[in-house]
Amino acid sequence: NLRHSKINNESLRLLEALPNLEQINLYGTDISEAASLEKMPALKSTSLSSTKLKQIDVDQLKLSKPKLDIQFIDLKALAEGLKSSEQ
Repeated sequence: NLRHSKINNESLRLLEALPNLEQINLYGTDISEAASLEKMPALKSTSLSSTKLKQIDVDQLKLSKPKLDIQFIDLKALAEGLKSSEQ
C-alpha cells in the first residue's frame, strides 16, 4: 500500500523488478505516468485516484492491460466540471 506516499514516476519504475506484484494502491501520490504499470506482468488491480494521471493515461493503461482492475476518478476534472456547471 503506497497510498499518500512520496512515490513518483522514477521510484515506481523500480517496482517493475517485482514480477509477482499483483496489487498496488497509488491513491494520492505524484504518479503522472502509467508506463511502469504496463510493464508489471502480474498486476491485477490498482487504485489511481488523486494522482497526477489524466483520464487519457488511464484509458491507455486499460487498452494495454484490459484485465487490470483500475480504480480511478479524475477528481480535478470532476471538480472543474462541477464548478463550470454552477456558473
